[in-house]
Amino acid sequence: MPSETLSQRAYHLLQMIAGEIGPRPAGSEGEARFLDFAEGFFHEYGLTTRRQPVPNVPSGLTMLPMLAVGVAGLLWVVWVLPDGPWWTWIYIVLFSLFPRLLGQLRRQVGRKGKTGHNLAATIPSAAETTRTLVLCAHHDTARASRIPSPKLGELARNMLRLWPAMVLGLAALGVIRAVDMAAPFVPYGWWVALRDVLLVVLGLWGAFLLAYQIIARSEKYSPGANDNGSGVAVLMAAAEMLAREPLLHTSVDVVFFSAEENGLLGSEQYVKEFGDSLENAVALNLDMVGSGERIAYVKGAGMFPPRRTTAWANQLLKQARPDIRGRWYLLGNSDFYSFLRKKIPATSLEASGGRRDAVYHTDRDTLDCIEPERLGEAAEVVLEFARALDGTAAGVDS
Repeated sequence: MPSETLSQRAYHLLQMIAGEIGPRPAGSEGEARFLDFAEGFFHEYGLTTRRQPVPNVPSGLTMLPMLAVGVAGLLWVVWVLPDGPWWTWIYIVLFSLFPRLLGQLRRQVGRKGKTGHNLAATIPSAAETTRTLVLCAHHDTARASRIPSPKLGELARNMLRLWPAMVLGLAALGVIRAVDMAAPFVPYGWWVALRDVLLVVLGLWGAFLLAYQIIARSEKYSPGANDNGSGVAVLMAAAEMLAREPLLHTSVDVVFFSAEENGLLGSEQYVKEFGDSLENAVALNLDMVGSGERIAYVKGAGMFPPRRTTAWANQLLKQARPDIRGRWYLLGNSDFYSFLRKKIPATSLEASGGRRDAVYHTDRDTLDCIEPERLGEAAEVVLEFARALDGTAAGVDS
């Protein structure tokens, strides 16, 4: 199927997902409509499907409390820097634990939450199965920012991305100050002046982020055209091809996750329940592949500690598409992370650059922001990766 046809098919499916069904938060009527639509799609090709409940999905938690605590902690670290540089090292440890703490908080809030549903369809291999390819994307949508200007939202996200660099910078200053306390080489007054300047700069930075979170809060949900109707539509278009022309020794599980926006809960539930059966599997995740300058793969996520995506899977992506580039998630994550935590090989695709972030988590994430040629490119990469995987030696390297 030529790229143009793949683009058109993926865009047609995306019109149904984001245009007609619309917002799909976990446990909502919108999610139920999507599940019915996707099941009907797979059944047309004679594929079996299964729904997996994702219980206790929180609905009311926002980043504001955790952000406020994080900013307050950062300012405290700066305040005590001249006399207590060790606080910078304590903060860097707490910062590394932030995603886990946020996950635990979400689970506590979600004890009386809604129930979402993952949906999986299996495409059997044409001959004896020696491996499984999990093609996955989340179908749920996030709360939509009510900020009218996409540029303001993009500025807030760029400001937030400075956080890891600032933490590392303060940790380095803490080391320098500790050395200076042991063998003085800088006047104490310089450290006080530096502290005062940093308090002003970081205070303004934190005030802007907190104000943005308060102003942007909304009860509405994004239509989710790019995040992540694009990933779902591309996998459906690719599944059509794979259903017509199955891989020889690789069975394919196409999985749409619920509650990714609530903390990767759908993918966590999936690997928890089916992880033992994925011993010979590799996962390829798609997230926001409909708008951007190019298709890229994700090298890894996090900083303290970093968790890299699977090197040999990334090499297969480069083999299939030599010009593909990689990027690192310093903040944020996607469903590939749940597989890596369970030591299941995984990698992820996205479209990077361009106006990708301008409509992220807003009510402007509509079909107007989608570039059909990017959908076709993503579908081609998925199919090329699947065929490259099927062409490797029997068994899955770890």
